[in-house]
Amino acid sequence: MALPPAATDPPLAHAAPEAVPADRAALGSALALSATLAVGAFAAALGLALVLLHPDPGSLSARLGAQQHQGAKTALYLLGFAVLTPAAGLAGVRSADRIARGPNARALGPLVAIVAAALAAVLVLVRGSTLLPWGDGLAVVLVGVVVWAAGAAAALARAARGRPWPLLLALAERRAAVGVGAGVAVFAAVLCFTHLSAGAAAAVVAGSVAIVAAVARLGDRRLPILRRPWGPAVDVAALVLIVLAIPDLVVFEASAALPNVFTEPGIIQFHHDFLLGPTNQVLGGGTLLVDSPVSQYGVGSVYFLAAVFQLAPIGYGTYGLLDGVLTGLLFAAGYAVLRLAGASRAVAVPALALGVVALVLALDYPVGALPQQGPLRFGLPLALILATVAELRRPRWAPAGATAGLVVLGVSSVWALEAFAFTAMTLTALLGARAWLRPPGHRRSWLLRRIVLAAAACAAAHVLLAGATLAATGSLPDWGQYLAYLRAFLGGGEAGELTYGFEPWSPGLPLAVGYAVSAVALVLVGVRRPALAAHHATPWVALAGLTAYGIALLSYTQNRSSTYLLPYVALPALLAAVLWTSVLLRSREPTVRRGGLAFALGLGLVVLASALPVGERFSRTALAHARPGGGLPDALSRLWDPPPIDPRAPEGERLLDRHLPGQERVLILLPRSPQLAVEILLRSGRSNALPVGNPVEESFVPTTWAPPLRRAIARLEPGTRILVNRDTFATLTALRARPGFDPLADPQIGGNALEDWILLELDRRFDLRLLAGGRAGFVVAELAR
Repeated sequence: MALPPAATDPPLAHAAPEAVPADRAALGSALALSATLAVGAFAAALGLALVLLHPDPGSLSARLGAQQHQGAKTALYLLGFAVLTPAAGLAGVRSADRIARGPNARALGPLVAIVAAALAAVLVLVRGSTLLPWGDGLAVVLVGVVVWAAGAAAALARAARGRPWPLLLALAERRAAVGVGAGVAVFAAVLCFTHLSAGAAAAVVAGSVAIVAAVARLGDRRLPILRRPWGPAVDVAALVLIVLAIPDLVVFEASAALPNVFTEPGIIQFHHDFLLGPTNQVLGGGTLLVDSPVSQYGVGSVYFLAAVFQLAPIGYGTYGLLDGVLTGLLFAAGYAVLRLAGASRAVAVPALALGVVALVLALDYPVGALPQQGPLRFGLPLALILATVAELRRPRWAPAGATAGLVVLGVSSVWALEAFAFTAMTLTALLGARAWLRPPGHRRSWLLRRIVLAAAACAAAHVLLAGATLAATGSLPDWGQYLAYLRAFLGGGEAGELTYGFEPWSPGLPLAVGYAVSAVALVLVGVRRPALAAHHATPWVALAGLTAYGIALLSYTQNRSSTYLLPYVALPALLAAVLWTSVLLRSREPTVRRGGLAFALGLGLVVLASALPVGERFSRTALAHARPGGGLPDALSRLWDPPPIDPRAPEGERLLDRHLPGQERVLILLPRSPQLAVEILLRSGRSNALPVGNPVEESFVPTTWAPPLRRAIARLEPGTRILVNRDTFATLTALRARPGFDPLADPQIGGNALEDWILLELDRRFDLRLLAGGRAGFVVAELAR
């Protein structure tokens, strides 16, 4: 499905940078005003929505209840990006243009700076009022924003009148001072959303002063450019260091205590099982969407893991290592996007180093501990962006880049609905930006051709999956099995009721603002300065993709809003910030170059200060282990054959080896220890004889799996051996005491309902005849009539 070479396509629109019409505001002023209005509108909406939901936000019950208003958070996310951002952009542009057409035009820049500084000052004052009687809650934010909005509306209306405003025009003579003051105020507002220790805050203040002084002195100097062979050598070295500095070679620490889902390593095991359980069933001969349970995280992702574990033993250590390697490749792809989009090495290398520190080494859980938060779930859109940027930047790579992009899209359509939605949203932005750059007469035909190819790629992926499934099993895939999870989590099911509340002054809010500002800037540049967009075509298209990618990823945190999860979705923001900084550094206006560089460096300083120290986490990385005497072979060997997470698992493995030798598919039922059952199967190299991959996961949609489980139980023969434990008999006794009880009628999150149902079904057909006991409460039994 390769595309014809780019040279055969209609040429991109190209023109020299045009002058700004006299009746239009400067791009920077229009953007700054639009962004300020968007922030103010969202702050007001946020305060109003949650204050109405929680009239007493200080009470403990309100704070706990606030975590469960998922509908409000979803509405605010959609309202912010789909309504407030475009509305504020339009209002800001129109207001700025009205002022630019009047007698106060030369004071527009200072006025916008004052309006932005005033909003920032409101946020700073509210944040600083923690100890005052009214505190710093959402009600106070709402009042402050309303007061600011009234003042800003009055000032903008006055400036747009047909007569001069002497006071405002006087400020135009002090443009530089007003701009610096506004920058300081905005930077102070950003600090309100960080959680810095006293020492880190002092370091940020001192570092910011040093940055401003250095930029003022050196801001006009061009960044160094390395020629061959040194430049490519630096790129290769950067990529190698990135890939080595990210994988964690410890992943989890073994313990003699029984694991639980609230502390490590039980948390790690709990999250790994959601993908390892279904993957293990595929390795045992099962087929997804037919006779083997899928994962809530998708279908293609499980087949990908099954392919990987044909080469390596399946387990928590190898899975953690795989996630580390994939995360390293994701960051390497980010570096490649920056370089192909024109970012200087002097900017890209420090930025990716900052990303490794802040987004990897500063994680609450090490890379590999929560793999479903990483590139396996969120990484495909960046691969699409990389393919697109390579297609644009290197004409000889255009056919390969276009084909790679189609392959990524097709794979995402069978990978998981979430991955497909994120990839499709990113593709929409990329195609929209590229179509806009083409001459008006060629846009529609080019865009239509690309859409047809994208649809064909998705159809081809599904046809291949269906054909392979039909050939292997004689049945077509039943996507209803996977859609059942989507209904449970997205359609009002009990599995989707649990959400994580966001902390007050969460850094996720400025992250959302950054994406909104980037989106507005892209639209303004494309509409008002199309020649400028064409002049920076590759970075402009890359920014469109990264911004859409970031907004899509942010939808994850509107449900899982805890701050510790933000680094998993912040890489697009870092890459977009670097590209915007690179574009600003090419500006012909010294003020723009210096201001953009100073703000970017200051923001990077804040991010770095909030992440440090990371020494302990770095000591676990592949890079630290790769030094002479660092123990790299031993660390890899431990991940290849890791110690047990549950200390009872080796005993279960021993009993299977002794009493069920040579059986690749075995019966195991531990109703109160579902993670232990999965670990025993993984360590023993066996799969479950029943279509159960992870009992916890299948319990989210128990009625979906009941029919295939009933058929599998009906095929069991007397004499079949099963591994159980004392909890199995205790659970069976309790169930027998409730005649007519149907566990599926009252499903419970936690893995009990489905296993209780299985136990009752077995009890209707068989008696459990004890054969042998073992340590840790294990029993090998036989199914008897």
